Amino acid sequence: MSTIWIRDFKRGLDARRLPETAEPDVLIHGVNGHITRGGEFEKRKAFVPTYGLPPFDTVNLAARSDGLYVFGSATPLGMPAGVKFRRLQHFPRTMTRIVSWDLFQDEIYAVAEFSDGFLGHYYGTASINRSGRAASTSITVVSGQPGDTIDIKVAGVSATGGPVAWAGSAIATATALANAINATASSPDFTATTLFFSPLFTLSAATVGPASNGLSVVATVTGTPPVVQIGNAGTLANGITPYVGNTRYVRTIGTKIYTLSGPNLQFSSIGDPTDWDGQLGGTGFGTIDTSSYTAGAEDLTAIVEYGDKAAVFSQRTIQIWNLQADPADNSFVKVLRNTGTSCPRSIT
Repeated sequence: MSTIWIRDFKRGLDARRLPETAEPDVLIHGVNGHITRGGEFEKRKAFVPTYGLPPFDTVNLAARSDGLYVFGSATPLGMPAGVKFRRLQHFPRTMTRIVSWDLFQDEIYAVAEFSDGFLGHYYGTASINRSGRAASTSITVVSGQPGDTIDIKVAGVSATGGPVAWAGSAIATATALANAINATASSPDFTATTLFFSPLFTLSAATVGPASNGLSVVATVTGTPPVVQIGNAGTLANGITPYVGNTRYVRTIGTKIYTLSGPNLQFSSIGDPTDWDGQLGGTGFGTIDTSSYTAGAEDLTAIVEYGDKAAVFSQRTIQIWNLQADPADNSFVKVLRNTGTSCPRSIT
């Protein structure tokens, strides 16, 4: 029988036409392959097992210059050679997945989702405070005896509702103090979170924002007296005007990390992906509400470099932005309507 030779498929894949009307260098249907830059159809390589990971405790996959990484909130047993484990914690919750990640200065910036729905930001293994709540580093009950009492006061106001009696051990007393803080409605109000089998707990302002920054935290004790250590130099800090927490995408562009949440495009300080509000001394941070420029940008999905600019995607629009180190120099360029993506990982 006769043979028809098609030298290349330089016009790519186009299934919109009938075979009878398609040009010779258009591919209509391809199975298990791709079109090379030379226009040829090449069979794809097979997917073959390379590493055997533990059946539990690891999620997702990332890569940097020193190899592959998987993530989890508990260190697994039996990690294979060639794959590293990155532990990200939101105690006592369990990590369920990595929502998005990118590299900044060859370190992984990741957004991890946990079993309670919390989305935590991490640069390396360091947690980044984006909750907006002012919190002390820690309060640790070291020692005490029967008859001792401890009263945790913030700016002179009892957060525990009065003295709390020694409960028989440092761990039990720390739990009793945290429970008293959570049960007490003070002004301002505070919440406490205990650590599993630990004499340490954290104290946080119940209200998001910077209003509680700088308030003093002291332990008024009676009896032996018991020993209580308060971290963060005894003051509340790091309360910020909160950023929308439902971050679904992160991307490194220029000297900053950019994150998306709803219509908001937020960017870190210059050269510091851990500083989002200037409290660490950084500059260049800020937020753009893209919905004030274009209808249809109420739920952003992705951002990517586009020449010397950036393309910000939603499902139905693409905004082109000129993003600079100084936020005052950022400028909206144009919008492409009736196009976009609901698949952020598809953007190349």
